[in-house]
Amino acid sequence: MFGTLTLHGVQVKNIFVADNGQEFRIANSWVPPTMQIEKYVLLQKRDDGYWHLVRDINIRVIDL
Repeated sequence: MFGTLTLHGVQVKNIFVADNGQEFRIANSWVPPTMQIEKYVLLQKRDDGYWHLVRDINIRVIDL
């Protein structure tokens, strides 16, 4: 698929941070501010600079 990425990293609120340090603002996924979720994600780029979460696999939930 054009404009999609598969990444591993952690999500806090609506920001996903990949293992390489890149940040992605996700439009359709929210994690409570008191936790992080380690996950694999499939993201699709939108025209407004945000990313659409197509699919994710949660690996670990981390309470902050």
